Amino acid sequence: LAPMMSSFSAGAALGPVIGGVLADRMGIESTFHLVGGIYLSLTALNQMVLNETKLKSVYERTYPWNKEQSSAKRKQRKKGVNEEKSSRDESLLDSIADAMSQWSPLLKIENVRNVVIINGFYWAALAGSQMTLLPLILTNPEGLAFTATQVGKVYMGMSL
Repeated sequence: LAPMMSSFSAGAALGPVIGGVLADRMGIESTFHLVGGIYLSLTALNQMVLNETKLKSVYERTYPWNKEQSSAKRKQRKKGVNEEKSSRDESLLDSIADAMSQWSPLLKIENVRNVVIINGFYWAALAGSQMTLLPLILTNPEGLAFTATQVGKVYMGMSL
């Protein structure tokens, strides 16, 4: 886990600078295709090498909701619910319902609810402005007029 987290942090710090330099030298389209190819290669490599992502047979797969799934199916049969849904859909719905039932008592507490709402707005604003508005502000020809390399350096500095 530590090498994966270190790689993630290094990618967040160095990726924007390297991407900016590549975009300035090769162009956006070539950089996009290069990065897409690298992602596809890494996906295939992870699928083959990492235990967590190796394909498992149906008999080896275990899900936390398997125990509850059989009782949920029995309840649905009693209610006359349409059984055309796949077991994956049923188990996903069961998981969502379980998560919501655990959050429901917490969200009834006013202080907890307010913190969750403020935190949600904060992260939505941060994600939207950092990834969409900041590059537009930095590259505005009438304003700062940064190159892609300079924008990458800004993002690298933000990740440190």
